[in-house]
Amino acid sequence: MSHWIMGVIGGGAALLGLFMAAAAVDPGIFWFGLTLAVFGVLFAWWMIKTAFDEAEARRIFWETPIDPRHTAEGAKPASSGEKLRRAA
Repeated sequence: MSHWIMGVIGGGAALLGLFMAAAAVDPGIFWFGLTLAVFGVLFAWWMIKTAFDEAEARRIFWETPIDPRHTAEGAKPASSGEKLRRAA
C-alpha cells in the first residue's frame, strides 16, 4: 500500500511542477517546474510498477505451488482442494 501512497505523492509533485512552470517569470523556475513534473510522473509510474511486481511475486509464490507428485515434464499447479487435503 505504501507504493500507492508514494505514487500519489509523486503525482502531486508533478502537478506542483506544472503549476510552477506555468506561473514562472524566469527560465530557471520554468525549467525546474518542468523537470519536477517529469520526475513526478516517472516516479509515480515506477511506484505503480513496483506495486504490481510485488503483488505478482506474492501471487506466483503463494497461490500456485507446484505439486511435488508430478515430474518436471508434467508439473502443474496444485488445485485448492489438494492444498486443503495436504494441510489436514
